[in-house]
Amino acid sequence: MSILLVGAAGSPADAVVTRLVSAGDQVRVVDEEPGRGAGWRALGAHVARGDPSDYDLIERAAQNVRTIVVLAGKKDDLGPVLDGVIEGARRATVDRIVLCAARPAREVVDRLARSGLEYVVLAYGEKRALLPSSLSKSVSPEDLARAVDAADDLGGSPALDLDLTRRAQWRPLALDPPEGI
Repeated sequence: MSILLVGAAGSPADAVVTRLVSAGDQVRVVDEEPGRGAGWRALGAHVARGDPSDYDLIERAAQNVRTIVVLAGKKDDLGPVLDGVIEGARRATVDRIVLCAARPAREVVDRLARSGLEYVVLAYGEKRALLPSSLSKSVSPEDLARAVDAADDLGGSPALDLDLTRRAQWRPLALDPPEGI
């Protein structure tokens, strides 16, 4: 299947692209940073440079794509990006959006839910240096990539908001939680 990755930055994006390409998926990436896509191209992904909030770009990149995966950084303003992805997905008739964020804001999740599209939200947590590890959980990039792959493969019409730092939240993905969660 074809998957579009938007907002790709850092090790979560690297892990997601690596996992999906190795699983045989055709992976496309929209990224704003010039030169960042060389490693993804080497893996076999198709990389387009551009603004992830540009719904025309998303529509073109999402042709014949089943799922758009949005990877949000800690400081990303998801509103404009999510609006562009939702509009581009509608125009390209994409089935599903998978949103990955450390702690997505409630209004962002609500906006995705109101879109009428299938969606899976994957909150992966964040490590905080000043908190004890029992209170500061996060999911590794590799485990997040497992969750993204499973979310793409879900049957039916999912409308899920999952906190991957909680063991029971892995069940809807039919995955065992990683050690330490």
